[in-house]
Amino acid sequence: MRLPAKGIQFTDIDHNRHGNSNGVKLGTVVQARYQLSDIAASYLWIDQLTIDQSNKEEKSHQVQLMGNIYSCASSVVAWLGLASEDSQHARIFIEQQTSGTMSKSDVDLQSTSSETWKLAPKILQRPYWTRLWIMQELALAKDVTFVCGEWVWPRSDLRLLANLGAARSWVMSCYGTIALAKSIHTLPQVILNFYCPTGDRNQGFLLCENKLDKIYGILGMVVPAQRVIVDYNKTPNEVLLDVINLTIEILAADISSAQWASGEGGEAFKISLDVARASSFALGVCDTTWSTKAALYYIWEKHMNRKRR
Repeated sequence: MRLPAKGIQFTDIDHNRHGNSNGVKLGTVVQARYQLSDIAASYLWIDQLTIDQSNKEEKSHQVQLMGNIYSCASSVVAWLGLASEDSQHARIFIEQQTSGTMSKSDVDLQSTSSETWKLAPKILQRPYWTRLWIMQELALAKDVTFVCGEWVWPRSDLRLLANLGAARSWVMSCYGTIALAKSIHTLPQVILNFYCPTGDRNQGFLLCENKLDKIYGILGMVVPAQRVIVDYNKTPNEVLLDVINLTIEILAADISSAQWASGEGGEAFKISLDVARASSFALGVCDTTWSTKAALYYIWEKHMNRKRR
């Protein structure tokens, strides 16, 4: 497979307006390509365009590779949309701190207008930041460049927005999530890093149109050998069962039949229950049959019986 020189995430998506077959507004694509001409390589891999979103087989194959695509790309460009008041004031604020006229420890906050204080943080309210898929690109990419209209700025400048009082907690939380995602973990660890067994985490963030992407969209942060097989022909219930079976298979690998029989697998069972419940909430599965203790115990028994043979 020929890996892309650059990967691009599009967020200006509107399936109800005229555009290409993947739902990306044609005007946005043309504008973005023009703005990127100075920084982009000779060829690009753009998720919403390169993958035929209507072809479930192709989409399944490509999404399975997404982690590799972002980690192997020479750089990743994140298109935030066209310029507006929020980006203009965010640019003013960041350039004040990087112009060399002041030290990093002596940010000239007095010279920052009240309008900039009010409008600059709104760049963090753009749809891009709410999308689940950005976790892979921000965590796995060697280099990320944000583009907003004609403004091009590096990922490292994101931290500077923390000096805006209204944005500080958001920026710190974002960096914490990215830092957590940077390390490749087991499937159970990644699911519990992003989702909560009680379903009360990440409200308004980690959004996606397809519920299956709640699982498929975080696989890039999972150890390759522990990634579920991406299949967009499956239902949320079927994907939930895939996650549960693989989770138990992973956890059962460190437990002998004798240990299980003596009750020493309690902690592993608790982890599998948390994963099942967190995944159930994430996928929007109303039927909680497979996230009950009785159902999980049945699956555990099947796995342990196979080990006894």
